[in-house]
Amino acid sequence: MSNDEGASHGIPPNDLENLIDKRELEIFKIFLDDELIELMVRETNRYAEQVLIEKINDESITCNSRLNDWVETNAVEIRSELYNSPARKFMSRNKFEILLRMWHFADNAACPPGDRLHKVQILISYLVSKYQKFYIPSETVCIDETMVPFRLYVNGGYTCNMKIYCGKESENDGVSVADKVVLGLMNNLLDSGRTLFTDNWYTSVGLVRKLATRGTHLVGTLRSNRKYNPKNVITASLNQGQIFGMESDDGITILKWKDKRDVLMLSTKHGIETTNIGQRQKLVAIIDYNAAKSFIDVSDQRASYSSAVRKALKWYRKVAVEALLRTTIVNSLFLYNKINGKKTSIIKFRKNLCSQLLHYSQPANVGNIARPPSNTHKLEVA
Repeated sequence: MSNDEGASHGIPPNDLENLIDKRELEIFKIFLDDELIELMVRETNRYAEQVLIEKINDESITCNSRLNDWVETNAVEIRSELYNSPARKFMSRNKFEILLRMWHFADNAACPPGDRLHKVQILISYLVSKYQKFYIPSETVCIDETMVPFRLYVNGGYTCNMKIYCGKESENDGVSVADKVVLGLMNNLLDSGRTLFTDNWYTSVGLVRKLATRGTHLVGTLRSNRKYNPKNVITASLNQGQIFGMESDDGITILKWKDKRDVLMLSTKHGIETTNIGQRQKLVAIIDYNAAKSFIDVSDQRASYSSAVRKALKWYRKVAVEALLRTTIVNSLFLYNKINGKKTSIIKFRKNLCSQLLHYSQPANVGNIARPPSNTHKLEVA
């Protein structure tokens, strides 16, 4: 298949050629590759050693603790854990649970003071670098919040950047948190004439002016209490279907449209032009905005199937599961369909991927896993 989006965006031609006719697993492994597996092996073993030393020193390991059974892990076991293979075939329940407890992505001892993302940032940065390597966004992109709160999406639901929210951030430098999120997520996509769509948490006149200096349009819903909003637009009283707007000298248009309720929009790409939708007029800016926000709906719907996130997991492991087994699989599906010209559903893609992973993983030597049930109890007398 040829890259119908051109060399400047879409799948890079060299990668496209190498990925044609590849199976689901082979697409998935361009993200979850051997280098990332080895990172998890190394840091999981390191963390297990740190935990064991601490427990031994304070004498808090009981005779029945699973920690007594810990043996250094390897790439085969990590893959088996991630791929959710039938446990009895690949490892005992105890091994799986202790491996999940030790699953780690960074050296705790090397954490800089105050770095709340140290445990997972290396993993997220690695995945994002892969997302951006294998797909270059076209003209339209969209930002929204999800479990890994801030993401940058493209048409079709592909996630090309992520930023983790880790609590209230300082605005001492005069830049709002929303502006920092947008400028951070868009960092590699500025100065190229793209159009960014945002909801009213991000949209402001201040942000649009920052983006304009970097050759980027902004279209988004707007809160009425934002700084620099034109008072005449904000306070205008409209009947249903009426539109009122103003444009600044530097090309910023702020619109108010009365639908069932007042809708405020900001755009550097639209004026007050409308189009017929059924028997009523609707702002082109709102039509384009709704189309862009559908990128998020597609991604969220696909990621919602068969979620592996569990309440019992620690926060950074939840983030890892979200990134590895939801976002990465959705991105893999996106590339698979793009490359092969297919419309494979997320359910079929997951089933095929799981089937291929089961054949790919090699069972570990776990000894006599299938123990016969016992109706007797051993009584030990001191």
